[in-house]
Parts: sequence; structure tokens; C-alpha cells
Amino acid sequence: YKKKSEVCTMKKIIFPVIASFVVLVGLTASNFVSGVAAEELTVKTSNGFSYLSGGFGEDERERLRSIAGGDNLELSFALQNKNYLGGANVLIKDARGNNVLEAISEGPLFLVDLPAGSYTVEATAMGKTLKQAVHVPSKGHAQVYFAWNEGGEATTQAMAQK
Repeated sequence: YKKKSEVCTMKKIIFPVIASFVVLVGLTASNFVSGVAAEELTVKTSNGFSYLSGGFGEDERERLRSIAGGDNLELSFALQNKNYLGGANVLIKDARGNNVLEAISEGPLFLVDLPAGSYTVEATAMGKTLKQAVHVPSKGHAQVYFAWNEGGEATTQAMAQK
């Protein structure tokens, strides 16, 4: 059998080693999770215009908005019961009807930087396409909210903010 002093010495050695291991595993897992989230929130381009989409969860929405600081058009996708909806197909046309940007939103928020002007935004989800005219200002940004319900009815609302 072991002496009491040997047991105390072993405890002094084993506990810090186990604690260090637990901290190391936690940091590795945390870096993996934040790395995955950061990878999902990458700026993409379509026809030369930068956009960013995502926004599942409050933390991701905040990161999305901080990354996209200069974007001047924000699109939001939700159900009429106010639950966010991801995966909408986005088509933005200029005043002449030319396609400016076509993409699939990877979440309920879609942020894009466009030249000031008038556009038509089409968003398709759940088999239903919604259209909304919007003016993107030279300063500030515009927001468009798209909402679908399960019965096929849908609404849009455009707001300009400075």
C-alpha cells in the first residue's frame, strides 16, 4: 500500500494534468466551432457585387452585420409567424430589368453592396416568388423584409434607413 504523502504527491501531479487536458480539449472544440462559423460567413460575389448571407442565431447575425459593415441593402426572410427562413433564392434586377445579382441565401439575412439606384428584388422560397421594388440610397442602407406563410400567402415590406 502507498503512504499518505505519496498519494498527496500523486494528486498534486494528476489533477493539474487532467485540468490542463480538459482546458485544451475545450479550447480546441471552441476554435473548431468558431472556425466553422467563420467559414460559413464568407463574402461571395455575383456579377462583381459582394454579398454575405447567413444569420441563424443572434450571435451569427451580429457577426454577419459586423463583417458586412459597408453593405447598403439588407434582405430578411421569414415566415409570417416571425420565424426566420433560410435558403431563399435571390434575384436582383436593375431599373431596366437586367439581372444584377443571382444567389441563394444561406440564412435569413442577405447583405449586398450595390450602386445607388432603383432595383427589383425577387425572393423565392417555399415555391412562392415575392417581388419588391427598392431604392438603394447613396448614403445609408435600405432594408426589405420578405415573409411567407404555409398557406401560400406572402408579404413584403421595404424600408430605407440612413
